[in-house]
Amino acid sequence: MNEPANFVNGDMNEGCPSNTYNDPPYLPRVASDNLYFKTICPDHEDSVGKHYDTHSLFGWFESEPTMV
Repeated sequence: MNEPANFVNGDMNEGCPSNTYNDPPYLPRVASDNLYFKTICPDHEDSVGKHYDTHSLFGWFESEPTMV
């Protein structure tokens, strides 16, 4: 599994706020009715940007140290 998972929908205590990142106007085929099903909120910011923009790079960032 090459994506962050927390096995709850969004934040453990607060869930995800309603905004265009967490509830986009177009929803691709996903396992649930939202993008944050059993993972972090799409609007979560880390060192490289919003999770919405960097979701597919998570596996690459895990393998980056092995490329040295």
